[in-house]
Amino acid sequence: MKSIYEASTLNELTERLNKLTPSSQRLWGTMDVAQMLAHCSAVLEMTLGDTTSKTSFMQRMVGKLVKPMVTNEK
Repeated sequence: MKSIYEASTLNELTERLNKLTPSSQRLWGTMDVAQMLAHCSAVLEMTLGDTTSKTSFMQRMVGKLVKPMVTNEK
């Protein structure tokens, strides 16, 4: 599995993002480029604690278990 903590994978991801334009055609799903980038940014902001949202007790508990697995270097 690829990891963004590996230089080659990070470079590949950066190159793909740099190639996006407002007229880029989606390959699957329903979001356009702007919507996809906003979605990715929102998820990262929440993961990093820059923004918060109203969550249930169960969501908070699951989040505390999952966050370390998603944000670690493995």
